[in-house]
Formats: sequence, structure tokens, C-alpha cells
Amino acid sequence: MFVAAFGDRIRSMEFGGARIQLALNVKTSLKKAFKLRLSGNYEEAEAEIEFAFSQFVTQEPHKVQRAYEDSKAYQKCVLDVLCKHVKEEFGGRVRETAATVSFLPLVDAVMIVDGDRFLEKLKPNYVCPDLKRKVEEEKTLRSAIIVRPGPALDVAKLVERLEQEVTNGALGIDCFLLVQNCKDSDSRKQFCELVNGKGMHAKSLVWQPVTGSDTLKEAFQAAILTICSPSQCGYSQAASLTRHNSASQAPVTIAGTFG
Repeated sequence: MFVAAFGDRIRSMEFGGARIQLALNVKTSLKKAFKLRLSGNYEEAEAEIEFAFSQFVTQEPHKVQRAYEDSKAYQKCVLDVLCKHVKEEFGGRVRETAATVSFLPLVDAVMIVDGDRFLEKLKPNYVCPDLKRKVEEEKTLRSAIIVRPGPALDVAKLVERLEQEVTNGALGIDCFLLVQNCKDSDSRKQFCELVNGKGMHAKSLVWQPVTGSDTLKEAFQAAILTICSPSQCGYSQAASLTRHNSASQAPVTIAGTFG
């Protein structure tokens, strides 16, 4: 995977003289990873690949290194904000999966929400019968959270893997939430349309840390409250969701950039 992405650049380094050692180090790490992969030691193989990637990054300009570090920190930032919000608003928790520490995770975390509290929050909005029945029976809503540091996705492959998780996995996923670090993303719309088209539930949102944690909370809240409205999935412009408070019947507006 690494060679496919950076092979041309590694070859150019070899002709650079001073940087030839980097190419040799990377090649050595990838060779180790290959042997470990064949022997069944996936854990050490992944560590070698990540080490090779890190060596490559250290030779890049400072701006590129900083962007790489920010991309790695993005996941933690998103999960920290959602963990606090889910606990306060839905009496739930966000639990990292074993894959969270993977170099290239599929599902970063699972949100587990109190079922009764979730349905109470959704009362003013349409709740699809299949999801409502499942939440009532199991007393929880389980959503897979997928965090990506940019807009580029192979949507078809991603959804195929997620569908396998729903069908054969042990996480018991009810729906999916995709969070991307960008201003706009066509892949969000494609993701939602494909997941919903397969009879599952998906929401997506874009969020940049510079906009502040409240923006993420608002977008997340809006996404959850429209979980059974596929038509409100995948749009990148800022959107407002107006609902009625059951006590006062006064309109309550929740704004955010969501799908």
C-alpha cells in the first residue's frame, strides 16, 4: 500500500544522493512488514508499516509534518467532544474499539445511547418502525462512528466493509455516523445514499476543529434527530433543523453542518 502510494517519490529520493538512506530504511521496514505478514504476525507488520510511513514524513517540510500530526489528532478530538456530549444529552457513552489504535481503522468508536432517552428526544420527529422496535427491545442505540481527516473516501469499499460488520460483526450496530475534517464533501452524500439504499441508517457531517466544539455538538445533535430522514443526509451546506419542544410548543432551532 505504501509503495503504491509513494513509490515514485522514493525512487526520486534515491537519485537525490543525500536522501538515499531514507529510501533504504523505508525499504527495509516494508520488507520486514512483508515477512511478518506472511508469518501471521499482523500486529508487528502493521507497526513496521507505520514506522516506515513515519520515517517518510520526517523528511517532509514542516508544514506537511504538522498536517500529518493534526490528522492523527483529529480522531481523538472528535471522540472527546462526542463522548462528553453523548453522556450529557443522551445518558450514553462513546467507547473506542480495538480498531481505534489501528493505523487505518474501519470503525473508530461505538456510541451506546440509552434507548428510552433516545426515543424521548426523537418524539417530535419521525422514527422509522424498524429502528424504534430494535431500540425498544434492546434498550440501547448503537452507532458506529467513523472519523476521517479529509473528504477522500472509496465509498463503495467502505460501505461494503461496514455492511459485513452489520451482518456478521459482534458490535450490534444500528446506524453509522461519518465525521470528516473539511469544509465540504461530496463523499458524505454518496456515503449516506449508499448506506441508506442498503436498508441501513447513516448520517454524516463535516467539522473542522477551528470552528469550535459547539459546532460539532450542534451538527451531531441535528444528525441524531433526523436519523430516520434519509433526504436530510449528505448535504454539505449549513442547515437548520426546527422542531417543537413538547413542553412549551415553542420552536427550537438546532443549527449545524450535517447530513
